[in-house]
Amino acid sequence: ATTEIYTLSLHDALPIFRFEDRSRGKIEKRRWNFGDGTGADEPCPVHRYPKAGEWTVTLYVEGPDGSDRRIKVWEVVTK
Repeated sequence: ATTEIYTLSLHDALPIFRFEDRSRGKIEKRRWNFGDGTGADEPCPVHRYPKAGEWTVTLYVEGPDGSDRRIKVWEVVTK
């Protein structure tokens, strides 16, 4: 499994992010870690961070072809 992460900021104050798993291959298990003690198992979760800062997001995926993870740092800015 090969992983990709895509995000879209939906609001201004403390942004709500929509993450998208663009992994290829058959995915049997996935786990998002948003870096703030929370996570999700769905392919396209929506998440609001509790405060501005840099957050490390990790996506783990597993399938019959193996496992993979992708790590990205997102900067959350308030307006």
